[in-house]
Amino acid sequence: MLQQDSQLALGDWLNGFDWHYWCTFTTKQTMSLNSARRMAQGMDKYLCGAYNWTMFWCAEPFDTKEGHHLHSLLRMSDVHSFEKLIGTWQVVSGNKNMEKGDKWHRVKVE
Repeated sequence: MLQQDSQLALGDWLNGFDWHYWCTFTTKQTMSLNSARRMAQGMDKYLCGAYNWTMFWCAEPFDTKEGHHLHSLLRMSDVHSFEKLIGTWQVVSGNKNMEKGDKWHRVKVE
């Protein structure tokens, strides 16, 4: 009962924000829970610190393969900053020196 109450309280708190995007972040390599945390902290440092964005994130294990992926809610001061979001994820996920033709680490935005 306490866990359900906590989940409802967190949901109510999150609903109090005006979120712009629901995002899913993945990488080509397996992402551990600690790696997911470090990458989310990197996103927070670059986006929230430099651009005054607000981010709530959580890491979730894949159901069909090893490792984790990130989900986040984003509220942006500049809603037209999709390129900043994609570019920052490439940097914090270790894909900053991507050669032409290499796959980008995936970002799904809804």
